[in-house]
Amino acid sequence: MPAHRCSWDELQTVAWADDAVAWLSGPSEGGNGEVLVASLAGGEPRRVLDGEYRVLSFSTDGNFLLADQRAVDGAPAVGKAVVVPARGGDAIPVAAGDITYPAWAPDGHAIVYVEAPGTLRVVGKPGDTPRDLHQQPDIRAADLDNIDWVPGTMLVSLGEDHPVTFGVNGT
Repeated sequence: MPAHRCSWDELQTVAWADDAVAWLSGPSEGGNGEVLVASLAGGEPRRVLDGEYRVLSFSTDGNFLLADQRAVDGAPAVGKAVVVPARGGDAIPVAAGDITYPAWAPDGHAIVYVEAPGTLRVVGKPGDTPRDLHQQPDIRAADLDNIDWVPGTMLVSLGEDHPVTFGVNGT
């Protein structure tokens, strides 16, 4: 991968795809960050988003970037999750509502997330109508950033010391 100018103290988070890398560039105290995407083959990075998007992940095919923000205290920022084409284009909100902990499903472009105060939902593609998978107070991401997946299972948490797994069909 070619070198791109970005001082170490301005490199805030990184996400990888098979042929691209995305990162948040901006001062660690926040305020004026931008999300850049570069091809691993070379060339100049493209700015795809402005703002403090500290949770980044590519779709399985690498064509889209899911970006979410964090509040000043490090907690999830509610309703800020967007998807943007990796090659540039308009950002699309994941869904309407109080979205937290968004994550790509292992296959395709579906996104699972928690809608506050406690509904686990999935949307087939950004902007579509979501479907409820589970409701329970205090449901959140097991790692406090996004919902993780292991083969055939998503991992969430129902509060301290209460991890929960769901099969890919939401059970």
